[in-house]
Amino acid sequence: MLKQSIVQKDGQRVCEFLQQDQKGHWHCRLLEFSGQPCAMAAPRGRIEWATTSAHKLLQRYWPADTGVVNRLPHEIRKWMTLCRKRLGAKDKAPTRLAPLVINRPTGCLTVRYMPNGVSSALLFEEIMSELPADCLVSFGLTTRETEVLRWLAQGKSSFEIARILNISSRTVSKHLERVYQQLGVENRHAAITMVHGKLMRTASR
Repeated sequence: MLKQSIVQKDGQRVCEFLQQDQKGHWHCRLLEFSGQPCAMAAPRGRIEWATTSAHKLLQRYWPADTGVVNRLPHEIRKWMTLCRKRLGAKDKAPTRLAPLVINRPTGCLTVRYMPNGVSSALLFEEIMSELPADCLVSFGLTTRETEVLRWLAQGKSSFEIARILNISSRTVSKHLERVYQQLGVENRHAAITMVHGKLMRTASR
């Protein structure tokens, strides 16, 4: 059982799993294990905490806003304001809030809004564009490793990749170990980021 101790941050009581990195980003270590990029934001768009993967998605889709520490991009803040107005509208039946969908040449990012009192939770889901085979040739991977990486970049889990390629989950894990080693990264999020950068450079030519 995890023992949750409490520490002070800006006069507020928060759990010990909140940490601040060198860029000033607060992130929740405990939620990193869920694999779901998510964040908690204050009404004016200040990020109270987020998973590392959520920070990376924000940096990739809104590179112009990366210099603003712990603040959501204007596009998300504007959308959140509309969501709050819809939820606060009187004489209206409750309606399901439509997610914010951001399309880029490299992929599609879906942001879902979940009100939680004063703060708001944001859930992120990314589906990358289909990767042309020649885009990954420069990584020096085998044909099978390239297939695994392509499905990984499109948001598939190891279990889903195993079913698609008709191989075992253990074999997928072995291929991913080789892929990470070849790319010089430590996890799937870093691998996806590298593929995303490659696709961005290819699209801009």
